[in-house]
Amino acid sequence: MKILETNEWMNKRNDESLHLNKIIRKELKYFIDNDAFLELSTYQIKQISDIERLVSKVATGKVNPREVVLLKNSLNAIIPIKEAHKKSDNESLKIIGEQLQNCNTLREKIAKIFSRKTLFCFFRNN
Repeated sequence: MKILETNEWMNKRNDESLHLNKIIRKELKYFIDNDAFLELSTYQIKQISDIERLVSKVATGKVNPREVVLLKNSLNAIIPIKEAHKKSDNESLKIIGEQLQNCNTLREKIAKIFSRKTLFCFFRNN
């Protein structure tokens, strides 16, 4: 009986894996077929710095102004990705576009605190 249960579990896992592979192939095909979407996504993703590292530095209070600017630029690069995904024909990509967060309040707060003048003065004095 235990062998049957294991086989059923393995078959279920195998079915889930096959289903996931079909979904991944579908998304990859969408990227390959839509050059503009692929170029926009890759360009914007390259603009994104290590957000997780930057946010952890902010949380610990060990962030410097240059890294805050990197965080702001990274958050700004997410917006075109979100819009492109929401406008795509692929349902999975639309869901991803809806789930991405704009982080408007954080971006506004960074822009308010770190204007170009204050950053210029900081970097000039250091």
